[in-house]
Amino acid sequence: MGTGMQKSVIGAVMALLFCLPFFRDAGAASAPGAPATDAGAAAVEPPAEETLRALGERGRAVASGIVGMAKAREKMARQGQGVAKPDGVIGTLDHDLWRILFLKDREAEPAPGMPRSGTVVLAETEYGEAADDVGSLRVMSPPRPATSTMVSTLRAVQIALTEVGSRSKSGTPFDLASFRERDGTFTIYLLPQGAGNGSARFGGDFVVRVMSSGRQVMTVDAAHSTTIDVPLAGRAAGQPSLHSHASGDLPTVGDVALVRMHPSLAPHLVLTPHSMFRIDAEGSITWLGPNPVPSGASPVPAGSGL
Repeated sequence: MGTGMQKSVIGAVMALLFCLPFFRDAGAASAPGAPATDAGAAAVEPPAEETLRALGERGRAVASGIVGMAKAREKMARQGQGVAKPDGVIGTLDHDLWRILFLKDREAEPAPGMPRSGTVVLAETEYGEAADDVGSLRVMSPPRPATSTMVSTLRAVQIALTEVGSRSKSGTPFDLASFRERDGTFTIYLLPQGAGNGSARFGGDFVVRVMSSGRQVMTVDAAHSTTIDVPLAGRAAGQPSLHSHASGDLPTVGDVALVRMHPSLAPHLVLTPHSMFRIDAEGSITWLGPNPVPSGASPVPAGSGL
């Protein structure tokens, strides 16, 4: 994007932010189906509040799950001397509390003092977002058999990692959070770990849905079509960070999770082909109105210091 076009887009975005009350009033006064600002453009209707609320809630849950897993691994590294190396770590969400379990498959490596077959729990802890800390690490001596739900969750996580690993070309490791849905199936969100250069990586993330047994993948969806690193610092106080979507008309769960894990990104703007949204530090999503970037123009480069 040329300098003149970039300044024009940045100006349009900032003007939209300052004029948000006007957009809301205009939206309330306009009849349904009223045309968008550009002549001849199709009307851009705001998404349902319930949709944005659900995206925000799941994004916050993904963030807390990833943070909780990381803190639990750190505690295991500090306090788990003498504990066998786990084959997998899973987290299950119960209201606002993540139960994090370190599991071992003993079928491949039977050892004295452990069952000779099946999956066992080596240790467990909990993570609460409100306290932003994990509880005490409880080491099982001897390890106890895992429940069928734990085993299915571990299978689902492992098959999701395998499936995404075969599709991802970057070789970047993933952070993840898994959820058992009401119908018994699993939804697993996999976010690539940052490049370690003081930025957050938007894109390269996947959503995998797995059957209730944990053995069969239902769908694998790439949440973004492009990947870009957005700096965590370097903006004046109150200035938003930004990234854009080439397709789709909503922010993703991963977008919300990243902003929640990195509050310095907030306010964070997400430009979709038709709309613009703001994600705040708490993970709440606000529809700001139609995308002010001219149709066909290149998106504002993320990290442009908008």
